[in-house]
Amino acid sequence: MNKEKPELTLKKLTLIAWARILLVEGKISPAKCNKMIVKFEKLTS
Repeated sequence: MNKEKPELTLKKLTLIAWARILLVEGKISPAKCNKMIVKFEKLTS
């Protein structure tokens, strides 16, 4: 089992937070937000 680096975890959380901010501001649709979050969660170092 691979352990994720703390830096990568922080980057993922930051990107997910920005996706949610864009959603709240109405700049992206909920479907687009979900797609972005899925891609961010799959990121590896």
